[in-house]
Amino acid sequence: MRHIIWIGLIAALLLATACAGATSGQKITITGKVLDVSRSARIITLTESVQGFGTVALTDETEVFSTSGNKATLQDVQNGMTIQASGKPGTSGAMIASRVNILQTGST
Repeated sequence: MRHIIWIGLIAALLLATACAGATSGQKITITGKVLDVSRSARIITLTESVQGFGTVALTDETEVFSTSGNKATLQDVQNGMTIQASGKPGTSGAMIASRVNILQTGST
C-alpha cells in the first residue's frame, strides 16, 4: 500500500512540474487599468494584478495600438486608461508584452 501511495505522489509531482513548464512560455492576454507609466524603463504598472501580473514590460518589438486600432506608442498610454496586453510571463509579476491595445481612455 505504501508503494502505491509513493508512486501516486511522484506521478502528481511530475504532472505538476510538466504543467508549470507548459504554461510558462505560453502567450497570455490580460486587461487592466493603468496606474503609472515609466517611459524610460518602458514599464506600465496596473492598478491591481491581473492573473498574477502587476506590471507590463515593453520591448523594442512591442506593438502599441490606439482605441481606433491605429499604431500608437508608449507615449500615448496614460494613467487611468484601460489596456489589453498580450505576451509571455516574465519575472517578479511582470508580463513581457508583444502587443498592447489601448481599450479605453481614462482620467488620472
